Amino acid sequence: MGVCGSPDLGPYRGDQGQRKRRVLRRVLAVAEWLLLVPLWRLIFRPKILQALFAGGTAIVWLVVILAVAAGGGGETKPGASGERIVAAAPGATAEAENVRITLNGIADPWIPDNQFIQPPAGIRYVAFEVTIENTGGTGTHVSNPFNLKLTDVQDFAYAATFVGPQPALRAVRLGSGQKTRGWVTFEVNAEAPLKLLRYDPKISTTNDIEFQFR
Repeated sequence: MGVCGSPDLGPYRGDQGQRKRRVLRRVLAVAEWLLLVPLWRLIFRPKILQALFAGGTAIVWLVVILAVAAGGGGETKPGASGERIVAAAPGATAEAENVRITLNGIADPWIPDNQFIQPPAGIRYVAFEVTIENTGGTGTHVSNPFNLKLTDVQDFAYAATFVGPQPALRAVRLGSGQKTRGWVTFEVNAEAPLKLLRYDPKISTTNDIEFQFR
């Protein structure tokens, strides 16, 4: 019997037989949808099916099938030790695409000591100290500070600026297991609450690392 075929239901007759056939076909459809083909070929044969369902245990077997599928179909997390999206707070760590970022510190606002690099009217500086680590077993990652983007609650987006506390985060090519650390600073609307700090670890994917403020 193939996976998509109807089994020989043999002695199932009358209304009771029709009900059993309907239950059995539903179970077959669910199991096929779950791609449990090897299990079907091993167990679900006409004579064995008749024995399994003879006691009215169709629902029990359906529950077993669904439980097996649920146990192996969980979502894979983007890293062994962290989530891709986390709350923004000092010490928070997030990772994706073999890149791990730790948010070491937040200065909101950051107020420069130099009177000649004060922010324009209606603007404040917001600075983040981050550590970027290449967690992949092979390959390299460039820790580009301009891959970090900041968004406020009105969905205005901000790119990194060239002023800020030192040492500033630099573009560094990181080998496997290597890391770099530094500050990234943004010019933000003076009254706007922050919403999201995002880092794009790989341009070809949409698995951005996100630190959410609200």
